[in-house]
Amino acid sequence: MYKSPQKYSPHSNLVSNELSRDSTELQIPKHTNAAVIRFYRYVQAARDGQDMKNCIALYPGCDILGSGL
Repeated sequence: MYKSPQKYSPHSNLVSNELSRDSTELQIPKHTNAAVIRFYRYVQAARDGQDMKNCIALYPGCDILGSGL
């Protein structure tokens, strides 16, 4: 997502905004639905990538890991 932000816009903008916040500023959602859970999974995955964690080991089911994104 960070390699090609235009390709993933507007999602890349949303994730970047969330990642730039102090984690203490993030509020736990009061109403949980599939879209909210999916969004927070993407935020965590992006943070893991920024922290240089092994994304292939953390997210073995991800279908875009090997695509050079």
